Amino acid sequence: MKKKIRIKVANPAGNITIFVLDEVPRKDYEKVASQLLAMDYEADEVGFIKEKIDGVDGVLEMSGMDFVANASRAFGLLLYEEQGLQGEKTFALKVSGKDETVKVVVKGNYTQIPMSLPLSMNRVDKIPEGLENVLVKGTLVDFGGLYHLVVNGVEPSKENYELLKKYMLEKFNPPGVGIMFCDPDKHYLTPVVYIKDNDTDYWEGSCGSGTAAVAAALANMRPDGEYTFQINQPADYIKSTAKVKDGKLVYLSIEGPVEMKAVESVEIEC
Repeated sequence: MKKKIRIKVANPAGNITIFVLDEVPRKDYEKVASQLLAMDYEADEVGFIKEKIDGVDGVLEMSGMDFVANASRAFGLLLYEEQGLQGEKTFALKVSGKDETVKVVVKGNYTQIPMSLPLSMNRVDKIPEGLENVLVKGTLVDFGGLYHLVVNGVEPSKENYELLKKYMLEKFNPPGVGIMFCDPDKHYLTPVVYIKDNDTDYWEGSCGSGTAAVAAALANMRPDGEYTFQINQPADYIKSTAKVKDGKLVYLSIEGPVEMKAVESVEIEC
């Protein structure tokens, strides 16, 4: 049976997100999302907007019930535009993958979201066994469930990605792996993420958590202070601010502009 649903497409730094505005049962997320991702939006993510609950300004669940920073900050802009606001507004959001409320600051089309601090960061300065052809130098950033390996000066080729992904899965076996191919001199990032649940690799236009991982790795090598990095990526840039106090990372956020299209209706099989 065919059914029409209302959607809104957002572009946070090239990480195209489709928001489903009509109620969809959670058991149908995967089926609906797969149809929307197959349409001509070149989208990376699908989020489902739920009925608002007490104590928060909005509720968002991603199709994989994970936390997606770019989608969450785009959701803030969606609420901002729906309410016809101007100036600066902070939204308290309930989003999938987070137990605590997430606060998104919106001013015009510019949005900022705090990021969870890494559980650990470890320097990588040797060649892992089996990767003799890849000189790996960088930082391993553990966000809990998602391990980002920020590698410096490694060619972002499919071959290198597969080697590094294999190493990460065999050594840590996390639900998600990010290989962040970084040029630290130019602050340029090529992000690739693997999600085990759907066995899928994502060569992303931009990556919110990957940007935060790069900023954390860069700040971790510096003295106490506040640092803001503009991390350029294949589709656009994201800025990330990191604060270091007493030699420890104490704050991390990402921010940047978001483009939002008008509401439209599409037909799906249900």
